[in-house]
Amino acid sequence: LEYSTYVLSEMLRLRIGDQAFFSGVEAALKSGKDKGHITTETFQSAWEDASKQSLQNFFDFWVHGGFVPNITAYVRAEDGEDGDQLYGCLVSDVPFGTFDLPIRIVDQKGERAVDAFMTIKNGYGEFVAPNRGSDAEIEVDPLGLILAFSRQTKSVKGATPCPSDPLK
Repeated sequence: LEYSTYVLSEMLRLRIGDQAFFSGVEAALKSGKDKGHITTETFQSAWEDASKQSLQNFFDFWVHGGFVPNITAYVRAEDGEDGDQLYGCLVSDVPFGTFDLPIRIVDQKGERAVDAFMTIKNGYGEFVAPNRGSDAEIEVDPLGLILAFSRQTKSVKGATPCPSDPLK
């Protein structure tokens, strides 16, 4: 019960916003009243209608799968002809399914930060951050928005575990 409560009331609500979340709850309850019961699919459909987005991957991974991953970001700084860049490989120990993972890139001694959602698909996600050098730090899920057993960042000099890493 605690897992499902957190996934729906925190993770999903933060993903789609309060307005869409509570509008979806209201629509699902109304639909359930008319049908005599409320299913997970009823809630998913109501939240998709209210948020105007597909939540299939979210429901498949977090609701139907019930997975809690360990996440590691492997990051390397690269000097390129066009300037510095960071290459990042995000690895989940759950090797299937799709979910979004928030990351934060902080550089220049904390003077510049960028937040983004990265897609992890079948255990891997990648990013390239141009104009970011070795002074940048990567924070995996800095606000604790998803369930995870662990979140860590490792600096690497060579190839990362990502299958499409250009150094492989």
